[in-house]
Amino acid sequence: MKFLKHKQKILICFTVQELTVLLLSKHFKILVNLALNNINNLEKAKIIACQLGEKFANSKNYELWTGIFYLYDDFEKNCYFCFYLKDNIEINKILIRNLDDFEKIKEDPPDIVIYNEGKFAEFELKRYRGNLNEKDLYDFIEKKIIKHYSKSYNFLILLQPKPWTKLSYEIFKKTYEKIKKNSSKNLEKIVISFNQSNKEIIYVSIYPKLIFIKKKFLKGSDKIKEILNR
Repeated sequence: MKFLKHKQKILICFTVQELTVLLLSKHFKILVNLALNNINNLEKAKIIACQLGEKFANSKNYELWTGIFYLYDDFEKNCYFCFYLKDNIEINKILIRNLDDFEKIKEDPPDIVIYNEGKFAEFELKRYRGNLNEKDLYDFIEKKIIKHYSKSYNFLILLQPKPWTKLSYEIFKKTYEKIKKNSSKNLEKIVISFNQSNKEIIYVSIYPKLIFIKKKFLKGSDKIKEILNR
């Protein structure tokens, strides 16, 4: 854990291993001790963590899980997950004993700031569980992103359709075309991601360019095991 400064504000920053253990520590005191006292000694944490990834992937802390499962692989292995501190927080008095302590000191938006090689990337993370057609998807983006935010962030939208739902790639193409045509706002990136039948993770950039990327699917428990073994 370390502190950095960006845009005249202080951020608290974690490695992916530290953040993963902190998330799991909400339910297991042994992981709290590992996270706070000896982050490099993760052998016991690995045994427990491998059984827990999927159980908590849809928890109320989904922004943090989404960052770990979907953002981490897009950056170098030494990237940090950072969070702005509230203005009244004194660094020398911060004590993070558990996830609740962490939630009390962080400020959002944005949900997560990735720090990598001297650069910061601010992300807002969203879940979409609505109808999978271009009208409803565009309406969601217009309401929750384009009209909602006054600042420009990177947006990752996690689709959570019903199991085995078939998605037409034409939906993303038409959504991309509507954003380009109707939005005059200076947006950063908008990326949609979803699990394709537990076989692949699909990333679709729908702004500023239309790009499709496929990555290997890993179960949540396998992903955590991979992270803690690094």
